[in-house]
Amino acid sequence: QATYGSLLSGADSSRLANVYNGAVWPSDPFLVWNGGTSQFGGKVLFTMTFNSAVDIRSGQLETTNDESMGSNCYIEASADGSTWKELLTPANGAFQIKYLAESNLLYPSSITAATCSR
Repeated sequence: QATYGSLLSGADSSRLANVYNGAVWPSDPFLVWNGGTSQFGGKVLFTMTFNSAVDIRSGQLETTNDESMGSNCYIEASADGSTWKELLTPANGAFQIKYLAESNLLYPSSITAATCSR
């Protein structure tokens, strides 16, 4: 179970649950930051903290389009809070952004399956 925090102002905090509950647009509302990328670009939107080590093997962030999401997005992970690994690259993890208003375009277009060594 993760703890969610550091929600950047400008978003409706009641929608934070839709980040992790399997909610799907358009039946469930997105977590939206008002003001456009000029207000939230280059900032941490929210954090997820786990009490113990977890194996996250894949993930998908759904948005509408670049105009809403911005560009050069990052999903990062850190085991120690100071060294960060960017997960939106085929070599670093099985994470993708899905652009729903762009025929479900995936970025990156391919991923490397993550494995667990337990």
